[in-house]
Amino acid sequence: MRKIYLKMATAASAVIVAGLIPAASAVAAAPTPTAGSVKDLGCRAESKLKRNGKVYVYATWNCKGRPICVDVDNDRDYAKGGDCKGADNRASSVVNRGWAVKHSDVRFYLNPGYGGRSGCLRDGQYRERLPQASNNKISSHKWTNC
Repeated sequence: MRKIYLKMATAASAVIVAGLIPAASAVAAAPTPTAGSVKDLGCRAESKLKRNGKVYVYATWNCKGRPICVDVDNDRDYAKGGDCKGADNRASSVVNRGWAVKHSDVRFYLNPGYGGRSGCLRDGQYRERLPQASNNKISSHKWTNC
């Protein structure tokens, strides 16, 4: 009986050690982010990527996961159509990677049709957590100057 217990303890130790110390051949270098990659970079890293004329809207804090909206133009109603269809009242973080030209800032509105309270996000800026007053409440956006 003692022999069986000892063998089981040895096997369990080997599994634990193997799980804690990865093999050197299994370690790979992390891929370098490119202008098209947006998955799980976080808002700060996403905002530092090359300008592409787009605004990114995420349903999560700190821009985690895939954006629920990637748009190059105005979107008057997130519930009805456009590139942000389905993003109505779901935004929790945003990134502006607009062009450094006229109308490179984005104004977000609480109501469809560019109505209600609004807040402006300058080119290259991001918000990791939208304030409580606008979190999960954005319904439209327009490219403008802040």
